[in-house]
Amino acid sequence: MRNRQLIKAGMVMALCVLLASVTPLMAQGQTAQQQQRAQVKEDVNKGLEEMGMPICTGTEWQKATQTEKVAFVWGVCHVVTIEKILAQKFPSLRAEDFSSKVSEGMAGMKINDIVRTVDDFYTASPAQMGKPVIGVIWDAIVKPKLKTGIAGHPLQ
Repeated sequence: MRNRQLIKAGMVMALCVLLASVTPLMAQGQTAQQQQRAQVKEDVNKGLEEMGMPICTGTEWQKATQTEKVAFVWGVCHVVTIEKILAQKFPSLRAEDFSSKVSEGMAGMKINDIVRTVDDFYTASPAQMGKPVIGVIWDAIVKPKLKTGIAGHPLQ
């Protein structure tokens, strides 16, 4: 009986030591991942600004006509569909990239349903007008349907 108690106590202590040593590493990993995401966001914004094409946010979305909204989503869907077809034809292009994940998450959706989802988001969240439309599409439509994120990374 005494040996079992010692073994249990030793296991509990080992678990505590393990958790104490892993927690800072996990925090470091999350911080590095957050820094990487922030850098990607900054790079995308910079690249679009250099092209004279700022990110479309809720502010622009609310001012857009229904036709303009459909055209925006249509353009996104065209790029995603073309990349999906190319990846099917050329296996070397297959990747778990942004387009493949968007394709996976938006499968079976109609353009007007996507537009309505974005409209509903900004109506329900007026304080988030600065959030990019593509971020709303990702968070509200794509991400909930995915098992893994871009390049197999965990979804957060």
